[in-house]
Amino acid sequence: MIVEDGPVDVVVLGALGAVGRRVGGRLAPLLGRRLVVAGRGGERVRARAAELGARGAVVDVRDTAALLRVAAGARVAVLALEADDDAAARALLSAGVSIVDVGATPAHLARLEALDPLARRTGATAAVSVGLAPGATNLLARAAHEAVGGAGRVAITVLLGAGERHGREGVRWTVDTLLDGAAGPARRVALPPAAPSGRVRVRTARPFAVADAPAVRASLGVADVTTRLALDPAAASAALFALGRLRGTAAGASPRVRAALVRALSGVHVGTREYAARADAWSTDGRAHAAFAVAGVEQTRATAEVAARTALALAAGDAPAGVHHLDRLPVGAGLLADLAGGPAPVWRFLRLDETRG
Repeated sequence: MIVEDGPVDVVVLGALGAVGRRVGGRLAPLLGRRLVVAGRGGERVRARAAELGARGAVVDVRDTAALLRVAAGARVAVLALEADDDAAARALLSAGVSIVDVGATPAHLARLEALDPLARRTGATAAVSVGLAPGATNLLARAAHEAVGGAGRVAITVLLGAGERHGREGVRWTVDTLLDGAAGPARRVALPPAAPSGRVRVRTARPFAVADAPAVRASLGVADVTTRLALDPAAASAALFALGRLRGTAAGASPRVRAALVRALSGVHVGTREYAARADAWSTDGRAHAAFAVAGVEQTRATAEVAARTALALAAGDAPAGVHHLDRLPVGAGLLADLAGGPAPVWRFLRLDETRG
């Protein structure tokens, strides 16, 4: 629990994870003791809080009573983790605490969308589809949709660097999504480099059940939305998707097999830490096409920056009550360009092409 009283602006839950650590590090210089970093790590949580000059709290989000004591009086809670149910989000919204959620699976997103009436009753805001994918991909899709005057089809492609050290929960999510998702046709896609001097990468991207597809359908009203994933280098991508052969088998469904895969993949860091995300939109008549992309280094940094900015906006009251995708919130407007500028840009933001006629 927190060992002192006083106003709290933001609580970061999952503060020891790959994204949570970065969110806390980003917010601490701005909020100081008005920031609480929380997690299950005991002494590690307290050490992280001391390092940041913030407050620390030891809590398991599954214990909603303890969670509400930690978040009492807070304006915003950042869920830098993906819970197995909506209990934590429901408890926080019931108490009038706004949330920023970085979850990335369709089932998780659907659970949060169902809390919209609750959030509206309590005057709280739930910002969902926050991060890189979903998150930046939703913003890219909206930009492409608007550029063609209303899309009939949207295709989203995400490239992740296999050399980045992803958190254990992120690896678990990748394994579960790969083994539980549906198969589909692969596509060869050109993705921009993180640096202007770099080389365009053409990769084979395969269908992957990230929540940005249903999020874009909900936000833009476009029925035909696909999301594909590739890893860099290409060999890492081929190796990962070879695991898809376990889909629908007893081995693929086994918790022990999945846990072993998570342990093995967590220790593999081959290749670069660059990422890219691209959204293509085609008009309803098929005559207009536009594509926008972001590219940078370390997707966890991008996710954390988007989450931190969203949390600050919600803490300032700059959001309507209810559950909203990032591309429908005021903080989302201009975010793609904003994070491409300044002394420490998060990514490059590019318009790739436009064809008409």
